Amino acid sequence: MQNWKSYFEGKILSRGLDYYEYGDVRIHDSSPQHVEAQVEGSRTYNIELILKIHTLLQCL
Repeated sequence: MQNWKSYFEGKILSRGLDYYEYGDVRIHDSSPQHVEAQVEGSRTYNIELILKIHTLLQCL
């Protein structure tokens, strides 16, 4: 998943990277095609990213 940043709007990507850099992202499970994490923002968000053949299938 080399060019994963291109799947996200600039504003969303910037905010997500800030959360990660501040230690607000807890990755619970990951593989080259899948990530499950919890993000602490204004509330707690559970996220799941699924990649299939270089296409983002789902971002929950």
